[in-house]
Amino acid sequence: GFNILYNYFKKYRKSISLVIVAALYILLFGVYMWPYWTGAIIYEGGEIKPSARVKIPEYYYKAANYINEEKGEFKILSLPHQTGGVAYDWEDGGYIGSGDIIVSLISKPILSPFDPDDEIVSPFLTVLFNLSNPLGLGDNMVKMLGLANIRYILIHNDVNYYINNPNPDLTVEKIKDILSSVKNINLEKSFGKLDFYKLNNDFFLPHIYIPTELIYTDKNIEDLQEVLGPNNYPLRSSVYFNSQVDNPNKNFLGNYSKSNDSPSILKFNSIPKITFVKINPTKYKVKVENTKEPYTLVFSESFNKGWKAYIYNQPSTINHQLYDNITASYFNEEIKEGTHKNVFLDINTFETLGKKPIPEDRHLIANGYANSWVIMPEDSKGLEDYEIIIEFWPQRLFYIGLTISTFTFLGCLCYLVYGLCMRKKRVKVKQVR
Repeated sequence: GFNILYNYFKKYRKSISLVIVAALYILLFGVYMWPYWTGAIIYEGGEIKPSARVKIPEYYYKAANYINEEKGEFKILSLPHQTGGVAYDWEDGGYIGSGDIIVSLISKPILSPFDPDDEIVSPFLTVLFNLSNPLGLGDNMVKMLGLANIRYILIHNDVNYYINNPNPDLTVEKIKDILSSVKNINLEKSFGKLDFYKLNNDFFLPHIYIPTELIYTDKNIEDLQEVLGPNNYPLRSSVYFNSQVDNPNKNFLGNYSKSNDSPSILKFNSIPKITFVKINPTKYKVKVENTKEPYTLVFSESFNKGWKAYIYNQPSTINHQLYDNITASYFNEEIKEGTHKNVFLDINTFETLGKKPIPEDRHLIANGYANSWVIMPEDSKGLEDYEIIIEFWPQRLFYIGLTISTFTFLGCLCYLVYGLCMRKKRVKVKQVR
């Protein structure tokens, strides 16, 4: 009997091995992991301690759909600011976590108070939030929001102040009272306990723009409120702080940067028209028209030397169809925003490879946090119409690594297939012999 059983296992050992492995997988990932699949592993709650399960209120999804359907590039400021995590008063005990859940639902950037690891952006956001009073910017609040490319202010009426209340003197009601008193900011829409206040379009600065005035000041970013004074700050401007501009770069800001008066303002006599389109979060294209003189191009993303601007001075290379569908326009259509895309890999992915970007000494910090480039007529070789590609070049390293990995994988796969074919061929030869 033992020999029969042994011979049976020996004959079907491969099939039996597969059955045993399959049974172990079912036991491990089916039976043992069943509480994880069903959610039974999560504490359901009792008489004292609430459940660890969280059900996101339906109005969060409605709010996210509303914002996601709005076309264009803009940011959202979320208030009130909570430190050390967030706490919201929802059903079944509410929600306590490290960050706002709505960030994962809304496709637009939502500003957090500050990133302690970013020495450039943190001071700007600190001024924006002003931890003692997030809205203590007075009449200059509208200008501050415009500089930051903020279109909406999101107010959480569901904040749980019993758990997390960093500023007892600044309640949600107080914030809403302040917002109601500020001109050019209005309550746009409410979803459950979420209110969206909108900045007047006349004060909104698009994600990419060319300023008509340039402000240079010896003051620090902490003095931004003073710099934004009504007599100093025209709406469509960019601000440069002396402390953020390296000495070699100051020559490109012109003689007004050497003025003893602070701030000093330069008004451009002629600026081109632009149309911009987002290809993906790491690449933008800008069509520039009717260029006569030097100008400054502001890109309202956190300053990073990895951002590069490339000028294409061959009109034949411009894909005009890319800029045909306009979703928004600003300043009497001098700035237009096209239909944004989300394309990472196509035939144009490496189009800037081998191209020289605008020199880094003309890549300056604008508005206390953003990227800007000083564009000279010689950059386009005298052309008035051309295209600028703004690209985060470290992303190119990812593409190169991905390409190498793909070809390596395909090479290994081909080698494996070749090896299997040769093995079968040798087996057939042995059988013939």
